[in-house]
Amino acid sequence: AAEPSFTPQAGLLLLRNGHVIEGRITQAGDYYIVLLDKASELRLPAKDVEAQVATLDEAYELKQHGLFGRGAQPHLELADWCLRHGLHRRCGEQLVEAIRIEADNPRIAELERRLKIATTEPPPSPAARSAPVAMGSTAEQIEKAVRAVPKESVERFTAVVQPLLMNRCGASACHGPNSKNGLHLLRPPAGQAPT
Repeated sequence: AAEPSFTPQAGLLLLRNGHVIEGRITQAGDYYIVLLDKASELRLPAKDVEAQVATLDEAYELKQHGLFGRGAQPHLELADWCLRHGLHRRCGEQLVEAIRIEADNPRIAELERRLKIATTEPPPSPAARSAPVAMGSTAEQIEKAVRAVPKESVERFTAVVQPLLMNRCGASACHGPNSKNGLHLLRPPAGQAPT
């Protein structure tokens, strides 16, 4: 009865560095194996894992019960963690507690601003208000649509999303050069940055 189950359980791994990994989890000795999808898995040393939980709310409860330290700092760190993981209401709870303990802490104002930005729906961008780019659009139409997108969004896309698309989707059978799919991701020549 005390034998560990080797059947993967859906859930989350709460890592000691504050990150959370979701998937089907199996603990195998000193490692956790996380199945991300049918073709991807991670092996993580157990020493890097704080806990295995079912939900983010459960992870929050665990972190809240483990708060340690003086002043508002532990509450501010938990508020920051909540904000990074989309737990906005929980972030607000921790900020209220931090204000009660140490109202003049300068980090409170920073976290309040970030929470306000995260919970405020942004106004539609000019690109969102214009007509969507149709399949088979000309290069000029695509370029015009991209120029209407805010510069920060384009920078974030090229730094975060585009490398994932090129290295995973564009290198596989789904959207790579040998794909039978109608959408092909084209890699730039070696040494050149993608446009």
